[in-house]
Amino acid sequence: MKEILKDFVMKIISLEIKCYAGMKIKRWPSESDWANARRLCTFFEYFYELTLRVSDFLYVTSNNFLHELSNMTCEFIDKQESRDLELSKIAFKMQERFNKYWES
Repeated sequence: MKEILKDFVMKIISLEIKCYAGMKIKRWPSESDWANARRLCTFFEYFYELTLRVSDFLYVTSNNFLHELSNMTCEFIDKQESRDLELSKIAFKMQERFNKYWES
């Protein structure tokens, strides 16, 4: 599972490098890029595993689904209170979209 996340983040980093300011930059990811990739993998790991659990139609029941949604809300709050301001902003934006989805 971590390999899937690593591949995903590497694709994002690769796209960002190619698209940065409209210029094509060809370079290997720096140590800073890798540190950001590890941070993002750690951050999104919970949400990736949650997606796998709730989208497994053979085992999900309504009480499990509600439990997972409740846990996810707690996870949003924990991430928003993080000392890492970038991840906190991401969590806040994710929760805004989550709330918007469930309001409609």
